Amino acid sequence: MYYVELFDRYRSVRTAIRKCIGLLNSSESSDCQYRQDLIKLDEKLSLVLRNKKLKNLVVELKYYHHYFRRLCSIFDEEGGSREKREYVEKRVRRYRTEIKTLSATHPRFKRIVKQLDKHWDGLFHAYESGYIPRTNNEMEKLIWNFRKIWRRITGHNNVNNWINHHGPFAIYLLNFKRESGKSYNCSPLQTMGIEIGNLAVLMGSVSPQTRTKYFEKQKELREENRIRNTINLRGVKAFLKDKVEKMKVILKIGR
Repeated sequence: MYYVELFDRYRSVRTAIRKCIGLLNSSESSDCQYRQDLIKLDEKLSLVLRNKKLKNLVVELKYYHHYFRRLCSIFDEEGGSREKREYVEKRVRRYRTEIKTLSATHPRFKRIVKQLDKHWDGLFHAYESGYIPRTNNEMEKLIWNFRKIWRRITGHNNVNNWINHHGPFAIYLLNFKRESGKSYNCSPLQTMGIEIGNLAVLMGSVSPQTRTKYFEKQKELREENRIRNTINLRGVKAFLKDKVEKMKVILKIGR
């Protein structure tokens, strides 16, 4: 909205300049050169403010910005309960219905409807679960802190590769369930004097069946990741040449 605000500022400045010109015209001891400079400045500003194409763009931007701010105000709600999630979802649904109707005459709104439909299932979890960040910046900060902790735990610099290879075991690495039957009946974190956080509660709810379910999938991911890293390191031609040479050895085909 910087250029829209600049356009409005030009209009305010031109209004002030014209008032000064009017005062100089009514004054007997007016500075003629100063008056001429103000008139030239008024003409330059008028060239911008009278531009029909520019005026239409400003009006259009203000119109779209109004609906953008409305959507932002809806998503600015603080979450933490099921009722809050239902409230926000209801408001967004009304907003979507309105701009979908407007998209018949304003095609740009179709993009917003498309994005809302595409991400609808994941838009409102943050308003029911208070520990999920609502904005991209907050989420990126959370992921960055998580990666830092994960790197300390695993000893791997490339956290993505470690997760790709050993993802199923991570749920046990960070499983902080209380050990039933023990005399102290508390989690490892509590024995160390650390308060249980949301992440610990979340990871502690993972069952052994989850690891079994995704074990085969992780084996495929490890193989795909190994091939991809080899190609990125050596190049496609070298990778294929090596494969051909190995096949020749296996089939005992001479050069």
